[in-house]
Amino acid sequence: MSNILLKAENLVKSYSQGGERLEILKGASIELYSDSFVALLGASGSGKSTLLHILGLLDKEDGGDIFFESKNVSNLSDDQ
Repeated sequence: MSNILLKAENLVKSYSQGGERLEILKGASIELYSDSFVALLGASGSGKSTLLHILGLLDKEDGGDIFFESKNVSNLSDDQ
């Protein structure tokens, strides 16, 4: 079996819009393996881009953890 390259556990992300809180991700989890291909499917506005931005460390999650090669990268500084 392949090694887990990227793992996310219980990701939470929300945004404020017009005074309301929009929950985009509510406890999303995923494991991506080093020799696999993945397709992310869903309706418009379902959180696909938000998930990818968080996994790519472009956006900060509100909750949960992200592991790259078993190292927790959720709280890295911009310099790291």
